[in-house]
Amino acid sequence: MTKAAGTLGGLRSFWQGYVDVRPAERRRAWVGGLTLFGLVVTHELLETSRHALFLQRLSPEQLPYAYLALAGAAVLWSVAARWVGTRVRPPRLASMLGASCVGIALLWYFQAHGGSIYPYVLYLSTSLVVPVWMVAFWIRQSSLWTVLEAKRIFAFFALGGLAGNVAGAALSGALANQYGVRSLLVAACAVLVLTTLTGARRIDAAPVVIAPQHREDEEEDERAVPGRYVPLLMVMGVLGAVATKLGEFLFLRGVSYRVHSEDLASTLAAASLLSSLGAIVVHIAFARWALRTVGVTRSIAILPTLYAVVASWSALGSSYHAPMVLRITDGALRQPVYRTAMELLFLPLPPRIRQTAKTWVDIAGQRAGQAIASIAILAMASWGSGDHRIIAAVTVVVSMLWAASSPLLQRDYVDLFRKTLGRGMERANAVPSELEHGSVVALLASLDDRDPKTVVAALDMLVQAGANHLLPASLLAHASKDVVMRALESGPESSRPWTRAAHRLLEHEDPDVRAAALRWIGAPDAARRLLGDRDVRVRVTAFVIASAESNEQANERELCVFAEGDTETQLALLSAVSAQATPAPHLVGTLQRLAREGTPPVQEAVAHLAVRHPLPELLPELIDMVAHASTRGPARDAIVRYGQDALDPLCARLEDPITPAVLRRHLPGTIARIGGKRAAHVLLERYGTEPDERVRSKLLRALLTLRSRDPSIPIDGALLSHCIDRTLARGAQLTRWATQLYGFLEGAPAYTTPATERLLDALYEERTRSLERALCLLELLHRGDDYATVRRNALQGDVGKRAQAIELLGNIAPAELRSRLFALCTDEARLAPDPTDIFAPKSSEMRAYRTLLGEMRAHGSEAIRLLANRARDEHPAMPPSTRTRTLGNGEGGSIPMAETVLWLRKVPLFAQVDPRSLGLIAAHTEDRRYPAEAALSGRPSESALVIVLSGLVELADRTRCEPGCVLDTTQLFSDEPGPIAVARTEVHVLELRASTLVDLMREHFDLFMAIAKQLASEALARIPQRGSNSHGAPFDQDGIVERMDVLGAALPFFAGHASSCAQLANACSREERGPGESLFIPEPVCRSVALVTHGEVIDTARPGEIAPGGHCGLLEALLELAPPRANAVGPVEALFLSSDDLLDALEEHASLQRSFLHFLSCYGRRPRRASSDIAA
Repeated sequence: MTKAAGTLGGLRSFWQGYVDVRPAERRRAWVGGLTLFGLVVTHELLETSRHALFLQRLSPEQLPYAYLALAGAAVLWSVAARWVGTRVRPPRLASMLGASCVGIALLWYFQAHGGSIYPYVLYLSTSLVVPVWMVAFWIRQSSLWTVLEAKRIFAFFALGGLAGNVAGAALSGALANQYGVRSLLVAACAVLVLTTLTGARRIDAAPVVIAPQHREDEEEDERAVPGRYVPLLMVMGVLGAVATKLGEFLFLRGVSYRVHSEDLASTLAAASLLSSLGAIVVHIAFARWALRTVGVTRSIAILPTLYAVVASWSALGSSYHAPMVLRITDGALRQPVYRTAMELLFLPLPPRIRQTAKTWVDIAGQRAGQAIASIAILAMASWGSGDHRIIAAVTVVVSMLWAASSPLLQRDYVDLFRKTLGRGMERANAVPSELEHGSVVALLASLDDRDPKTVVAALDMLVQAGANHLLPASLLAHASKDVVMRALESGPESSRPWTRAAHRLLEHEDPDVRAAALRWIGAPDAARRLLGDRDVRVRVTAFVIASAESNEQANERELCVFAEGDTETQLALLSAVSAQATPAPHLVGTLQRLAREGTPPVQEAVAHLAVRHPLPELLPELIDMVAHASTRGPARDAIVRYGQDALDPLCARLEDPITPAVLRRHLPGTIARIGGKRAAHVLLERYGTEPDERVRSKLLRALLTLRSRDPSIPIDGALLSHCIDRTLARGAQLTRWATQLYGFLEGAPAYTTPATERLLDALYEERTRSLERALCLLELLHRGDDYATVRRNALQGDVGKRAQAIELLGNIAPAELRSRLFALCTDEARLAPDPTDIFAPKSSEMRAYRTLLGEMRAHGSEAIRLLANRARDEHPAMPPSTRTRTLGNGEGGSIPMAETVLWLRKVPLFAQVDPRSLGLIAAHTEDRRYPAEAALSGRPSESALVIVLSGLVELADRTRCEPGCVLDTTQLFSDEPGPIAVARTEVHVLELRASTLVDLMREHFDLFMAIAKQLASEALARIPQRGSNSHGAPFDQDGIVERMDVLGAALPFFAGHASSCAQLANACSREERGPGESLFIPEPVCRSVALVTHGEVIDTARPGEIAPGGHCGLLEALLELAPPRANAVGPVEALFLSSDDLLDALEEHASLQRSFLHFLSCYGRRPRRASSDIAA
């Protein structure tokens, strides 16, 4: 029994190894394979019958005339088909096959009555119709699969075609020997009818993956096709047809001279059977390896090379055996290798070009080659050189040209993927620093706008372009405080009109304006007049300016009073110190104390001060600030001002084992900002020895950032190669673990627990990250944009682009790494468990499972370690292990750019985006015009942010959007398409595609945070109440899986992100509250999110109870507001998640960002509106 089971398992593994069809693809693949099987059987029957009847009734010297007539008929057929195709919809595959069945029946009927013309009619009709079937079949199949799926599924189709060759050849020989040649037509008609009814109709009804309809951006895809790509395919097709027809003529001529006419059909069927059996052997042992390892374009050269070798044998004198071997070689290699590779060459083409090119290459190109071959044979016969050796020599020359044409396609094939993937992915790294004259005039005119947001946006653009001197002093008299404050921050340093206007502001009613005006003036006389101001912020500003000018020791007691005041007083003190040319020495100690003990706004102000005045004494405190999300950006900006002097302290903190993990994770990015050769060496050296997987990811990202900013920085190639090998080895280990774990889950239900299912998901996610790291390292090792393009599309692109990216990787990756990279690129691990493991004794199985979990518990990923420990604890037959859980909080267009920025500034989504990031978005915003009744691009296939500039747009729900409206952004960050929008008049709009915005946020975390805070503030404003009055069963928060359940239930954006969810679940702290106690410890800023697991909490600010499974404080923590006033109704248990840990996870795992933004945009939302008005 065990031996039989082992044999069965071995056959299963053999089948899965050579036929890689996934469960979800199985039905469609079998329908396509069986349909191709029927078509090939019919083709074998027709081909044997036409050759046998032709050679029985006519001499082989008549074959060139048949070839020539066939070529002419094919040309007329192609012209007629093209003329009809422009006026009539192309017929379905089933209809085409049904009409062919009628034609074959007529050929059978006239066979007994036809004269000498019948062999020509049979030869021409069957030779014309079979390629039409095949072209229609492959065109339809190419629209049902992506390029990655096609490389697997087309190999399965090839196996079906080879089986059809064997079955057709065997059936032809048996029927010809028993019933004669005429019976072959009856069998062909019967097989074709069965194929039409069972397979072709289902193929016609199957949904397409790559939609054949014309897209508005398809013209750009078509322009991306290299100019010589399709002509080279045509040349290759013609040369292949010439060589094939010459070889076929040599074969048929030799057979007709050496074989009796009564045995022709059986001899032809035997040769076809041998070639089909050889094709099966080639497919199993060679074809997949050639396509994946040698490459598509190089695989094409195999057949013509062998063709030239065997034809050389015939040229040396063999008139029967060499042509027979040539025929068998052609049949063995054409379908599994050459034909499959040719089909893959058509897949990268846009749909319209693909269909046209395939029709011309497969039909017109083949017939043109046949015509050239027949003319050559007739010419050699007329000149007296019709000897088979001369024809074989010509075949050798044509085959060599055929083989030499395939390498020419390699560069264009790779360029086609590169251009297709790279189009639209370029991003502007900075807003243009110079503005044209028209933009400057438009911005200056915008300074008189009534809308303060418009004035501030125009002011920011002018300042960024270096046009401060053009700002008018009238801005200081603006009614809006925001405009006045921004003008005082950005105005010219010395200007008489500005000085007069600033002195008038010293009497302004707002203390912030008075203090800002005093800082801009900086005169001690004005400061002394305001030492007795009624507001402390103005007094502290005057005190700093007056004491610095007099060069006297300041009153220490008064300074301490200011330093120990409230946050507003401390901020005023720091603003005044920052405005000075050089801070007084006696203030340095106070600055250090504020940097260590101040609130986040105060620490942020200290960092801004350090940007202006890089004091060495502040560097340790600035490094500590990098650990917190609220102060990380300003602290990094300040550290960069220290230059290379900051590298030693940063490296020391990175290598120090007692440095908090949350700080160590953000030090690599800080080092990368400093830049330089030494920084690159430090990062790469640390990457090779760093044990923490999260820090390793940060080190790798820092290296990429460093290289992108300065491509000339040298990086050690040997060390990089070593890191690549280690990364791929880790990925292979993760794949092996996933395969083994899946085998245990499928083989025995006892292994299936919540922890093992989460563990399997985490293994897949870590394997994807291993692939990402390997691609990043290859990008560093091989300079260029190809690996960056592959990384962007292979990891988060759509299915089509992901497949194209992996195909591009197969052409640019080093040969020694190609198979290891492909092993990580598959959509899922090869889940075929080893049969020796499945049918092993139970004791051996248990030891293997225990060993597997033990290996995982030693992995560098925290999520895998935690889940492996929990999986061991949950198995009933295994002794419980020591739980390693942590209950603490864990360490850790056509319009100017300026006008586009002004329009984007009015969109509520971008209200908190800084000017530079807004300019970055504007560089990717498309300026489009649509005629009346046209559908706006990008919808509904992809969500986009659309601003109507002029015209009228109507949505599907009859909502009308006039100029100044932005279409609904609720679904902007979801996978659902946006509302369908139609232009009712001529429309001018600004469009920003959601995928483009997501890519920008992935590269610029500050932009993501600004948009997230805006969505959070909107959500906070529209929440009428919290939670519900329902009671739920209490959660058990002790285990990692239970904590993950709590996170997934309360924060649904973690769905599908098991690894990051496990990390945050382990970082949560468990706390209890008694009746009436506040859920949050009172503090100025909310620093954590509470996940209620047992009991009820009521928010006194917003009526409503928070039942078990709810969350509290997320929006406040994101916006850095005071924590909500949430009190326990009875005994309450909750998990507390640090906001810093949450933001770290969002920055580290870019795939979470889009889900998080969609969660915020839908949080507490009522039925959505279609548009919103942003007109002034």
